[in-house]
Formats: sequence, structure tokens, C-alpha cells
Amino acid sequence: LDTTGDADSHVALKELTMLHEKKIENLEAELDEENRVREAMLEDKDSMISQLKKKLETQTKEMNSLLKKTANELATSAEHVEDTRVHIAYLSIQLRNAKELAASREFDADKWVMKEDYEAFQDEVETYK
Repeated sequence: LDTTGDADSHVALKELTMLHEKKIENLEAELDEENRVREAMLEDKDSMISQLKKKLETQTKEMNSLLKKTANELATSAEHVEDTRVHIAYLSIQLRNAKELAASREFDADKWVMKEDYEAFQDEVETYK
């Protein structure tokens, strides 16, 4: 029997087995590293998503606050416009009534004395007394 061939093949098989075991260890180490990197990326992604959600919530609150403020300002502005419109209507009625009264009394607008002018005149007269 030729045992040298068997011994040589046994040594070669042993070396091949060790080589495959080393390759397996390297592949496992590479896989572990890839898993670690993937886990780190997932954690970073989750952290970024949380930050973006917080930022979005803050911006939404700020926008809602701004919208409420704008709505309140518009409502106040609308109230002022309505008050002005009512006041203009009131003055228009007063003017129409004054014109009707002047027409019925043959009122001369050039001789009309404004209340402020009359009061100023009265004050001036008081200074001479």
C-alpha cells in the first residue's frame, strides 16, 4: 500500500479544510461588520425621522399660531370695515337730512357756521369779557 499518497492527500485535505474555515471566519466577520453598519444606519435613520417629526410638529404649531393670528387680524379688520361702513351710512343719512332741511328752509350753505368755528368764536368772545 502507498501511504505517502494518502498522507499527502490527508495533509492537503486538512489544509483545504483550514483554508475553508478561514474563509468562513472572514465571511462571518464581514457579515457581522455589514450587520453592524446596517444597524447603525437604521438607528441614524430612526433618529433623523424623529428629528424631522419634531421639526414638522414645531413648524405646524407655528403655522397654526400664525394662521390664528392672521384670522384674528382679518376679523378685527373686517369689524373696522363694517364699523366704517355703518358710520358712512349714518353720515350719508345725516347729510341727506341736512340737505332736505336746508332745501326746506332755503338754507344758504355759504352762511352755514360749523360747530367748531362757532365754539372757537364763543371762546374768543369769552376772552374779551
